[in-house]
Amino acid sequence: MDDGEDESTRRPLIRLPCEAEWEYACRAGTDTDSANGDGEAVLTEMGWYSGNAGNTIHPVRTKKPNSWGLYHMHGNVWEWCEDVYDPKAYAKREHPWSTKAWSEINAGSDAKRESYDGKPDRVLRGGSWVFPAEWCRAAFRLGRLPGLRDWSRGFRVFLALPGPAGPEDQSGGGAGLPQSEEAKT
Repeated sequence: MDDGEDESTRRPLIRLPCEAEWEYACRAGTDTDSANGDGEAVLTEMGWYSGNAGNTIHPVRTKKPNSWGLYHMHGNVWEWCEDVYDPKAYAKREHPWSTKAWSEINAGSDAKRESYDGKPDRVLRGGSWVFPAEWCRAAFRLGRLPGLRDWSRGFRVFLALPGPAGPEDQSGGGAGLPQSEEAKT
């Protein structure tokens, strides 16, 4: 612990994942469209989308998990992320895998705003049972109003454990992306 820091300041934080954390968990160490490969045929093993869902949402654990044991990272319901939606976010980021959520300040005038009160959209990831397979790819992102609730959206919480925060981690410490070996020592 740092000087002046006590155990009470190092509690786990439960929150929505930022986009990078969500995509890292979704891919589970792969670089393909879905965690088990590319294309609609392999997506069918892991996710519910318009081509196989039968026009309805499905219970969790009705498809295969990714190699890290996470179910329905592709399809079934869109998952909210902490980030403000900015179509140019990845081009602007110094480090695209930052565990710091993209804020309205970062997005500036590029933040997509559809709400009546001018608040920015938030990021949705993963696709849903209503949309085509292409929208369920690990890299696909969408921005929508956070106050809008419907049958195709949900969320997955992220547990940020206390630990050393890297230079890109401003989200509560010890966030979910791996650190280099040098940072672990």
